[in-house]
Amino acid sequence: MKAMRKAGTAIVALLAMSHAAWADAGCAGPRDMAALKAAVMQQRLMVAALTCHDVEAYNRFVLTFRDDLQKSDAALLAFFQHRNAQSGTQDYQAYKTRLANGNALKSIRDDGFCGRADAWFRYAARRATLNDIVAVMPERGIEYAACEKRDADETQYAKAERVEGGSSAAGWRW
Repeated sequence: MKAMRKAGTAIVALLAMSHAAWADAGCAGPRDMAALKAAVMQQRLMVAALTCHDVEAYNRFVLTFRDDLQKSDAALLAFFQHRNAQSGTQDYQAYKTRLANGNALKSIRDDGFCGRADAWFRYAARRATLNDIVAVMPERGIEYAACEKRDADETQYAKAERVEGGSSAAGWRW
């Protein structure tokens, strides 16, 4: 019984240490966070294209931001490969699949999904770069925390509300 307790304690200690190591490696720098946000947005808009019959708007979005989307996707892949050289590509693919599946479920359960997606399509149409768009996205729904510390009152979402001056962006839930 003592041996089992010692083994259990050792396992808990190892798990705590590995979790701490993962947490240190689990944060995302500014470039990584932008790539993660872009992936969240693109997967959500892709689902909206199919679910909400917004294929034209999605095609315009992808064609307009093609270069930025490709660079962002390469940065996302590099983020996962840096985190784990052996399984980075599979982790990247799994992440994008989780995003698509989660958004598909959200589109079914959330009556406002299509309206918000349409607002994002319209917002994107008025922006010059993908970074301009993801800069105002909240970090909710992203599985990784930003490495830099932020004042709780100065989130990207709060900035977006000020930038938009109380327009429709102020009420967006992503």
